Amino acid sequence: MIAAATNPAVAEVKELKAQILELKAEIKEAKYIPREDRKPSQNNGGNRKPPYRGPNRKPVDKRNLKCFKYGKKGHFKSEC
Repeated sequence: MIAAATNPAVAEVKELKAQILELKAEIKEAKYIPREDRKPSQNNGGNRKPPYRGPNRKPVDKRNLKCFKYGKKGHFKSEC
């Protein structure tokens, strides 16, 4: 009796899985844009920030650095 009760459930699950696969295929088709139709990227790499380097960055010894704005040692131009 248990086998009879699970058979329709298994069949329903298989049907639903097939529907999910079909819908995924449709989504992929809808998302696909041919390369020539894409907008060219606005970022030419001119004034980009460097990638995030994480917390393991070594501290910089500022004693020997010169400020480009005033020429004084010990700080960056952005800290003037």
